[in-house]
Amino acid sequence: MNKNLSLITYYNIIKDNFKKIFIITFIAGVVSIVVSLLLPKWYRSTAVVLSPSSSSGSMSALGGLEYLGIGNLLGENESIFKYMAILKSRTLREKLIREYNLIERFGSENMQLALEKLKNYLELELGDEYQLKISMMDKNQDQVAEMTNYIVHVLDSMNVAITAKGARNDRKDIGKRYHSLIDSLHRVSNEMATYMSENGIISLQDQITAGVTSASELQRQIIALETEIEVLNRSVQEDNPILKRKKIELESLRKKYYQILQTDEDYIPKFSEIPKIGAELKQYEKTIDYLTRLLEFVGPQYEKLKLDEIKESPSLQVLDYGRRPDRRCKPKRSIIVIISTFAIGFLACSYFIIRENLID
Repeated sequence: MNKNLSLITYYNIIKDNFKKIFIITFIAGVVSIVVSLLLPKWYRSTAVVLSPSSSSGSMSALGGLEYLGIGNLLGENESIFKYMAILKSRTLREKLIREYNLIERFGSENMQLALEKLKNYLELELGDEYQLKISMMDKNQDQVAEMTNYIVHVLDSMNVAITAKGARNDRKDIGKRYHSLIDSLHRVSNEMATYMSENGIISLQDQITAGVTSASELQRQIIALETEIEVLNRSVQEDNPILKRKKIELESLRKKYYQILQTDEDYIPKFSEIPKIGAELKQYEKTIDYLTRLLEFVGPQYEKLKLDEIKESPSLQVLDYGRRPDRRCKPKRSIIVIISTFAIGFLACSYFIIRENLID
């Protein structure tokens, strides 16, 4: 009940002083319009930089190491975050301030204060697709696009310099690994060649096949000759010349057969040594294959780093360069007028209500 009466009282106070409140609010609205018109205009220009696509060379090289258990160790958007770091760096911002004399234009006493003010005018936004938006605000409608594009230019120059420096350091490290792999591959290849030469190996599989074939043929001849001698023993005398010749021939075949089984002859490896030789050659082949696959990864990386070290071409993928803005970005005059008018109107109502209570 009391609350309703108080609300009615407030309403009556506002009604009694409506003319004064209206005049005050109207004057405030007019003043806010004038002030908003007098406020300096600010313009925004925006450039858009795309996230660079992954290097096909490095990705294919990494793909070649899947069997080693090495996955993709590089983030797809690593560069875009590096761009953000460069844009936030003091070096880039000081270059912008010096290039366009922003210390004087901001009315700052020194570089540090100008850097603090620049934070209000330089905006960075990372989009959903990792596109980087670089926006610069300034009162000069004709120069703001130039300032935005200058930021992109400095970003590109610093990125090239940082990439070249990093590539130079990485190239030295990877170069050591690259040459070490080549030396290891040559060494293992030479060791394998020496081992094969010492053991009379040209093609182990072919030589084993040839040895088995020769041994089988000799064994067939021995069996046939033994059968023939057995028949002759039953039909001729012991001193028969043909029988003696057959026995000598049998002895020769048996000797040849045991030589194949026990000794190396005509590049046919000793059968008892074949498992050991095969295991040694397999180990050499695995080591050579491993080193070769590593070189397939390290080699392209090494060459890419050498190119990055001397590269001077632009490194950014710029989707949109900054353009001369057609409309101001601030002040928002309508918002200023509406908020100011309502605020003054509310304060005027509050004033008359408070004054009436104090009088009572």
